[in-house]
Amino acid sequence: MDFDESLELVKQAVMLGMVQYHDMMSRGKERLKQREAWRYMEAQGFQRSKLDEWVSKGVVTKRKDSDKPNAPTWYELIEIQQAIVAELLTDGSR
Repeated sequence: MDFDESLELVKQAVMLGMVQYHDMMSRGKERLKQREAWRYMEAQGFQRSKLDEWVSKGVVTKRKDSDKPNAPTWYELIEIQQAIVAELLTDGSR
């Protein structure tokens, strides 16, 4: 393993630690409304469209509390965090 590969693994490990820390600090906020999820994704360096991609792949589940058209759309924070870490480990880029 060369220096660049080692550095990339360290970066990914640090990112995983940051995600876990954020999870600890945001207890009680396990579900995010769609706009909150978008803001969280952007803060992590990902575009909003990535969330739709993960939903279509079945990695993240899109939820609604009712069948009403204006009911808020929810996402589980842990699913988004897992998708982010998986994306970083497989792709290494944002």
